[in-house]
Amino acid sequence: MLFSMVSVMLVILFWIMANGSTSLEVGQTFPNLVLPDQHGNLHQLRKNTRWVVITFDKRTGVLARRWLREKPQDFFQLWQITLVAEISRMPKRLGEQQIMPKIKEFPRRVLLAEDPDICENFPHKMGCVTVMELSPEGRINHIFFPDSSGDLEAILGH
Repeated sequence: MLFSMVSVMLVILFWIMANGSTSLEVGQTFPNLVLPDQHGNLHQLRKNTRWVVITFDKRTGVLARRWLREKPQDFFQLWQITLVAEISRMPKRLGEQQIMPKIKEFPRRVLLAEDPDICENFPHKMGCVTVMELSPEGRINHIFFPDSSGDLEAILGH
């Protein structure tokens, strides 16, 4: 009896874990978020955004920044790209001492997603950047998970 009760509880727990957070999907409207940039200025994420590029860790951040550094200065505005760094899981001390100084040096605007409740809705795959293409109305048309500069170029190279 105890075994079956524990089994039922585990099934319920796994169902809640699997279905508890709702990741954004194709066809849904991207949330109209206001996020700070690396200098503390607030920006409305969805306004005039066609492409949302989200990095989740050091590897994906370096990958996106290296690729974007190669692009002309007006590339973000021209192609309506918004870069978001998901930093909700970053250890505070590491962020303050090592990561944020590098992000602040980046010559383009980087929005900082610090709220874990918002960040859990961003679709992601381990080791990949998330790229979402939005319609003019803010609906998600496509979601890509590039893991190399070549993949980023194929998706966003225009």
